[in-house]
Amino acid sequence: MGLLVASCLVLILTNLGVSFRNLIGAPSKKWISAGRVVMAAVAVQALACFALVRNWQARNEEIEAARYMQRVMMVLLFGLLFAAYSIGVQKKKLSRAKPTP
Repeated sequence: MGLLVASCLVLILTNLGVSFRNLIGAPSKKWISAGRVVMAAVAVQALACFALVRNWQARNEEIEAARYMQRVMMVLLFGLLFAAYSIGVQKKKLSRAKPTP
């Protein structure tokens, strides 16, 4: 459980870093790809948390931990939305930077 929480924290911080860079930084295809990779990792992490919580609830074990993990899932899902928004901003910046023929 401790390893899962630590990986969630690392993933959340990475997501924030890439998302803020996409919101503030110059347009770059490389960072759009990085944002998509982070989004996929956040989605997989949220799915793992969901499966763990469902397993605990099915066996009536670790009720407090299940509540905690549900909160972590909500943070991960908001992070997913934030990353998607930042990628959209980065794509708009990139389209404005390229001259149309």
